[in-house]
Amino acid sequence: MDGNQTWPPPTPSPPPFSSRPRASPSPATHRRRRRHSKKHKPRPAPAPTPQGADFSALPPDLVHRALAAACASDVAAASRACRAWWDALRPLREAAALHAYGRRVKHDPVTGARAVAAAAASRGGGERVETERQRALGLFRRAARLGSAAAMVDAGLMCWEDGRREEAVGYYRSAADLGHPIGMCNLGVSYLEADPPKAEEAIRWFYPSASAGNARAQYNLGLCLQNGKGVKRNQKEAAKWYLRAAEGGNVRAMYNISLCYSYGEGLAQDPVRAKRWLQLAADCGHKKALYECGIKLCAAGDKVKCLMYLELATRRGEAAAAHMRDVILESLSVVNAQRAMSDADKWKPRTLHPRPRRKEEVGEAGLVACTDLQQLMAAPLLPSSVSVLLSLHIALLLVLCSSQVGDSCSSVRDCGTGLYCGNCPAAGRTKLSCIRDLAIQPTSIVKGLPFNRYSWLVTHNSFSILGEPSRTGVERVTFYNQEDSVTNQLRNGVRGLMLDMYDFNDDVWLCHSLQGQCYNFTAFVPAVDTLKEVEAFLSENPTEIITIFIEDYVHSPMGLSKVFTAADLMKYWYPISEMPTSGKDWPSVTDMVAKNRRLLVFTSDASKEASEGIAYQWSYLLENEPGDPGIVPGSCPNRKESQPLNSRPASLFLQNYFPTIPVQNEACKENSGLPQMAQACYAAAGNRIPNFIAVNFYMRSDGGGVFDVQDRINGRTLCGCDTIAACQAGAPMGACKDTGAPNQTTSPSVNGNVYSGTIEFKTHSTSAASNNNIRSRSVFLLRLQLTLLLFFSFRL
Repeated sequence: MDGNQTWPPPTPSPPPFSSRPRASPSPATHRRRRRHSKKHKPRPAPAPTPQGADFSALPPDLVHRALAAACASDVAAASRACRAWWDALRPLREAAALHAYGRRVKHDPVTGARAVAAAAASRGGGERVETERQRALGLFRRAARLGSAAAMVDAGLMCWEDGRREEAVGYYRSAADLGHPIGMCNLGVSYLEADPPKAEEAIRWFYPSASAGNARAQYNLGLCLQNGKGVKRNQKEAAKWYLRAAEGGNVRAMYNISLCYSYGEGLAQDPVRAKRWLQLAADCGHKKALYECGIKLCAAGDKVKCLMYLELATRRGEAAAAHMRDVILESLSVVNAQRAMSDADKWKPRTLHPRPRRKEEVGEAGLVACTDLQQLMAAPLLPSSVSVLLSLHIALLLVLCSSQVGDSCSSVRDCGTGLYCGNCPAAGRTKLSCIRDLAIQPTSIVKGLPFNRYSWLVTHNSFSILGEPSRTGVERVTFYNQEDSVTNQLRNGVRGLMLDMYDFNDDVWLCHSLQGQCYNFTAFVPAVDTLKEVEAFLSENPTEIITIFIEDYVHSPMGLSKVFTAADLMKYWYPISEMPTSGKDWPSVTDMVAKNRRLLVFTSDASKEASEGIAYQWSYLLENEPGDPGIVPGSCPNRKESQPLNSRPASLFLQNYFPTIPVQNEACKENSGLPQMAQACYAAAGNRIPNFIAVNFYMRSDGGGVFDVQDRINGRTLCGCDTIAACQAGAPMGACKDTGAPNQTTSPSVNGNVYSGTIEFKTHSTSAASNNNIRSRSVFLLRLQLTLLLFFSFRL
């Protein structure tokens, strides 16, 4: 061996010290050969021990330093390695004993209870508690002087709590220099809280602590990376460290990683994992997670559990939860409210144990693992004849098996255009079936009539979109009314938007109010952004007309005019001067399109008509009561700002059909009850059709939903057919084409080109179900036949 050896030359030393007895080797004469052994192979000689690898010869101070950050059990195990290490680690063993005793004095429940009892029994009780603290601190200091890094951390923590921060930082630095993960993390935190903060130094200590597995350091590092504090902003790296910290049991990281999954920041967007981490954070007592889970439970209809979560969030200091708790409390019965409060009293935060990360969940960069595309591309191709037969099989199924509303399905691929695969447990329909999500535009079939002869779909609070990322830097906490973008709403046939506009951040924003004001946790987007979506749609669809209803809280001068101008929508503006009054008909849709007056805007602020030229809503249309009063079966009262529904001065009628508190999972049941309410409002308005029907979660129903109701209204009004799909352009009234559903068009009352009979809003589910059953059997037989052909072709 050359002279560049690492360790000093070995010195005579006793054999390794161990508490286990060493077995002496058996003499050679007692060895037995195996009875049926084959040809004996000589055993290889053991490799010679390299010179300089005798660890018993390490300097004692090096052994001491190497194990200063180890736990007591590791120190004890290392002490048994050899006599030299036993002697070198004697101070650390003593320090570990002192540290353990100090922690028992500080944290032991019996000692604590005894101290509290003494404090309550006499004036000197407080001194007793302080004496116990000082005793524990003295033990930690003694252990720290003997070299225990863990004792340094605890001594530093107690000094920090007592306000002696410089002394605490000294202990943290000593522990960090020895490689103790908590010491490094605490030193980093102390740098962040210094005056002025030293973020770069904090990052320098967070990285090794986080790499060693300290969950708090991982969370702090993620926070710094997310905010660009002391390091370049990197959302992907931040999400990676948040995820590791969350898996290590850090509750704040659980909440943050739920936001990352929810908004796709640094990780692939995954609502399921976002919900799971949010629930886990709430179960562990995170106040914001408790509040948001409470809001989601309320939206899902579970108000009792919602109240429990809001109460827990309020008790933990979440200010926004108190107001919502009071609102929910008023809507519950005394029994349910007491049950919720009792559940809150019994609730205990969940205790977690860190779990190992799974490779299939998270890749090396903290991102969701993706399928290897090369493996997919390398899949073998089918023989040409089989491929042709398979293509024929698929083509025939697509032609003959195009699904209709109500057909059973397992995914959206089983449903045709304008349908999705869903269910409605709230209405007792748990089986998946095809449900409508696309409206038929009446002007695409029957053209040239006045605008007020048609019925249009409107989304209530169109901007309040579930999953919409926060634009204020603060997590949004509010209710939601829709689940897809405004652009998608318009593409699916929505032609009216309800927008709540507020002065916020020196601009006009779309926002939910809390006690009449817009806050950063209830705000959605600047109004101009949504209005630009409207402009893009009108530009791409030159024959479409859109109506906007503004709940107006904008008080800045010309505030609304500025945002509409900024969105380049004034070129489509329908002027007030040409809006009809006294119940007269509006111009025809053909006329409005020809003049490019395709945007109708109404405001709830009467002063805007004179100041900005925006029509005051209730001068031109009638409206029923919104919220819970508007969905009472058999009742359709007018809104207090509106004239009675059966009056004739206004020629437009807006029917609101949504509850005060939107519940996503209940919306399918509520929207399926629209036919009865439409009938009630039709009668209350003196047999006048609603020109606008406003709903929450417009795609949710147990079948046709709001789309079927609107088709029936337009069909009966425009051509005397049960649905607008049965109308024929240019055909006389009552000339309906066959759509597979019965038409009730006997003896319609016709006046010119306008249907004036009564409208029946009920659907024909029985016959539709019968047709679907017959059709399903035919489809099954066809599928069976073609599948057998495929099977035998593969066998051949």
